[in-house]
Amino acid sequence: MNTTGGEKTMKALVKITIIIFALLTVPLDAAEKRFEVVREVAGGEPVRLVCIESMPEGATDETPVAVLCHGFTSNKNDPLIRGISDALLASGIGVVRFDFNGHGETGGEFSRMTIANEVLDAEAVLARCAETHPGARFALVGHSQGGVVASLTAARNGSRIAALVLAAPAAVIREDMIRGNIFGSWFDPLDPPETVAIFGGHLHVGRDYILDAQRRDVYAEAAAYRGPLLVVHGTGDRIVPWTYGERFVKEHDGAPAEFRPIPGADHGFSGRIDETTKAIAGFLTAALAANGKNNDESRGTTMNQRTERNREAMRLFEKCINTNDLELGRKLIAETAAFDTPVSPTPLYGAEGYLSVVSLMRKSFPDVQWKLVDMVADENTVAVQWECSGTFNGPAPFAGLQPNGRKFSTTVMNFYSFDEEGKIFKDVAATGIAGILQGIGAIP
Repeated sequence: MNTTGGEKTMKALVKITIIIFALLTVPLDAAEKRFEVVREVAGGEPVRLVCIESMPEGATDETPVAVLCHGFTSNKNDPLIRGISDALLASGIGVVRFDFNGHGETGGEFSRMTIANEVLDAEAVLARCAETHPGARFALVGHSQGGVVASLTAARNGSRIAALVLAAPAAVIREDMIRGNIFGSWFDPLDPPETVAIFGGHLHVGRDYILDAQRRDVYAEAAAYRGPLLVVHGTGDRIVPWTYGERFVKEHDGAPAEFRPIPGADHGFSGRIDETTKAIAGFLTAALAANGKNNDESRGTTMNQRTERNREAMRLFEKCINTNDLELGRKLIAETAAFDTPVSPTPLYGAEGYLSVVSLMRKSFPDVQWKLVDMVADENTVAVQWECSGTFNGPAPFAGLQPNGRKFSTTVMNFYSFDEEGKIFKDVAATGIAGILQGIGAIP
């Protein structure tokens, strides 16, 4: 999201947006319903995501619904988001738009916002929609950073997402954070400060945001989504050049994907919103009209019970890995679960295999601990944000480095898949190892 000649204009626009949002509340239309989705945060205050739902006239339980994800520093009432909402409603598609944590009317400090917790926000809203619209098919639509978040959310919830639209997706974020520049504010990318002031100090971006973006391979993660995809991008976008959007389509392996350039349009599609929203509405009308549903109403109660069961399993799993409790591990991990690890050329199986890796960690970091910070669950999968910390005081080496007494603390993201019996059979780590290596001095 590095700017060039448009930096001063962008700063001015953001200042105006902040002032306007503080002075007025956009009134709800008669057909709009306001509600909150509460996302629990372990050890912290829950995040109350402010949402607005709009359904077309004559909507039924099977009316498709699109969840709209706004961009960095924006909110649910952004002109593009409102324009998309209006176009979808006119096409018979319901809409839920919401404010991410630290944005708009949703609580929380902006400096605590990260891509990771915005994905958790989107998943929480999506889960709520699945409960209230059990017969609907769902789409995700995201603009700028919201496009990145929508792509990652779709990748993690592919069975629930019938279509995905990315508008000027800001995959440039990673390069900007590695470069050490965010909207013209420079910082040391090898040792980011706790916060970086942007837009003249009106907002501050946190260190966790920078580190998360630096380590995240957006395209690789997004590739897990294989459903219908549309990317719209302005050829005049100087914040996120259009080639970043085009790459999503080039790397999409699955259902038909389309890249739709909007000639001359800037990052916010100023002056081209009608053209852009018509393209989005046309694509979603066709994609969501396909046969089949995302949810079976008769499974609603069972799905909720399995979701809560999985959440409780993860709370016990936290205890298991911190105590190396093999008996508890056997209750939580399937015997046939295979885990690929860098410490073994062949998969390790079951609780014994999983906890053997934990034991190896303790040989290098005797006090290593995992703290469950946040999680989002459904009937099959739980996404967990861990805080992992420890001291490298041996006796065993790690990553070729001898114990040096250095401490580390890093955020780790894992996705756990559950079988029919409610046991973990798969664990995929998304982020974390780089933070450990940096903490102990193995990498810069």
